[in-house]
Amino acid sequence: MTRADIARLLAFVQESPRNSNKGRWVEALQRIGETDPGQPWCACFVMAVLDIDYQGKSPLLTTASCEQIYEAAKANGWLTRDPQPGDIFLEINASGAAHHTGIVENVADGIFHEISGNTNDDGSREGYGVFEKDLRISDLIAFVHLPETGALSAVYA
Repeated sequence: MTRADIARLLAFVQESPRNSNKGRWVEALQRIGETDPGQPWCACFVMAVLDIDYQGKSPLLTTASCEQIYEAAKANGWLTRDPQPGDIFLEINASGAAHHTGIVENVADGIFHEISGNTNDDGSREGYGVFEKDLRISDLIAFVHLPETGALSAVYA
């Protein structure tokens, strides 16, 4: 089972009411990310996927902040320009801050397929559910390659 497979298991998660950053499963993910209902939850989605994959022993500290993931990746030398399936992606704004995240499923010809939470089928970073989409690799996307293989990914790869 890959990280994308784990992420896809959460594809049913949607906010209720829509665009509220609330709802039973959204709030469960927010608890995993240690944040409150009503707060953005894309990083919480990534934390949940990593917690499942690493069976609670992710190399990343639990956070609901894309920027904290980005800073940890920089500090630990985990950033890469050569994304691989299972990596974390971070969208970076014009001022250099990370503002959205998700899981890379595959990469081909400068495009990567991703699964992320708190988005929509149009690709908004403030959407209402878990969706998949294709994004072009650019300077405004950072990729995080964690240093060890997750428990489930290692067993089911």
